[in-house]
Amino acid sequence: MSKTHKRNPVAPFIEKLEDGIVVLLFAAIASISLLQIILRNFFDTGLSWATPMLGILLLWLTLSGAVVAVRKDRHISINILTNYLTPHFKCLAFAGTKIFTAFVCAVITFYGARLVQMDFEMETTLFSDMPAWACELIIPISFSLLSVRFFIAAIGEIHDFKQQQTS
Repeated sequence: MSKTHKRNPVAPFIEKLEDGIVVLLFAAIASISLLQIILRNFFDTGLSWATPMLGILLLWLTLSGAVVAVRKDRHISINILTNYLTPHFKCLAFAGTKIFTAFVCAVITFYGARLVQMDFEMETTLFSDMPAWACELIIPISFSLLSVRFFIAAIGEIHDFKQQQTS
């Protein structure tokens, strides 16, 4: 059981929900793609909405996958300089990086929410009269989750730093 589960009994449910969303999105992409291939190759037809829908589903899958990757601390990171730092300074470098990343994600959340709001107010539609705001909603949702996760991770790094100071 992770530290998060000890502090928050809702965490396992949230993790399963996030994992389920990723699996569902992947299954939807695979199913629509397969259906489109079958329709084009065997029936000389296709779904007019399939290609744009696959693009939107890919956006949702990518951002949902990023949320899961950050939760598991399996995201891409560049550690060129940290290899040369002492453990003491490594904690500080990781904390600073995570705080900066949390800030960038918060900025993207803000502007993503503004985009969703503008498209909602302007009643912008995409293919098959699908509201654009519904397709874009993943942007502020995922980046807000990423921002919170990176901020919590930064607090963990600062806590580790303080632990090293006392030992």
